[in-house]
Amino acid sequence: MAGKPNEGSDARALSWARVADSALRQAARHEKALDACLTELSGRGEPTPAATVAVLGRARHHASRAIGLAATAVRINRDPSAGAMLAAALEHHERGLHRVEDLCATAERDRTTIPG
Repeated sequence: MAGKPNEGSDARALSWARVADSALRQAARHEKALDACLTELSGRGEPTPAATVAVLGRARHHASRAIGLAATAVRINRDPSAGAMLAAALEHHERGLHRVEDLCATAERDRTTIPG
């Protein structure tokens, strides 16, 4: 009979595997956005300091979100065989944030260096 409360509940339930997969997909989207920010910084011409700060802020946001999502996938994982792959994904996203932090430090150093 249609309309039973328990009918199809398994199809609607979010399993840990689906949540982990979704988190990794979202992390990958943030990684692409981070790459777009880094490409924007390395584009033609010299960006203004304000533009550099804005792009680095967006890059930091995307890198942080990717780390948070990968960490969620690691935390909820219940499959021992997936542990190494998830740890590698988290480490990859952490390297992205370190890259952004290095760029931020360089930009800050360049901004405060007085020419001449």
